[in-house]
Formats: sequence, C-alpha cells, structure tokens
Amino acid sequence: MLELSGPLPDYRSVLPAAEVADFEHRLASYASLWCCNHPPGGKGAGHIWYDFLWDILPHHDRHNREWKNAWTPVMGP
Repeated sequence: MLELSGPLPDYRSVLPAAEVADFEHRLASYASLWCCNHPPGGKGAGHIWYDFLWDILPHHDRHNREWKNAWTPVMGP
C-alpha cells in the first residue's frame, strides 16, 4: 500500500534539468485506452490519452497542441 502524508514534490525540482524533457516525453505515452462506439462528434471509436501534465501551463500535449489555459477534454488529435 502506498500512503502519502503530503503533496508529491514537483518532478522539475527533483530531476536534473537534462532529464526533465525525457521524463515528460515518457509520460506522454502513458494512460491510454480504447473507447467509445459512438463518441461525441461522430468521429468513431478511438484512443483516449490522459494528459499527465495538464496542470503545467503552458505545455504541448502528445499531439503537439499547445495549452496556455486550463486543460479541457477534446476529441481527436
């Protein structure tokens, strides 16, 4: 069991600067799933990619969309 007594440290303050981009690149491919026979927008079934870095602004997601404001779910790349 994992038990946390407070917030986790910001990875940018723990990792050496040279490793931050590699860590973010690895996170971009995590947490995907196949979803939706009839998704909103009518594009057909597809992958859902959770953006682990949604709260770090600005940043680019795995589809190279730039997020300057709060993250919102979007369909398709």
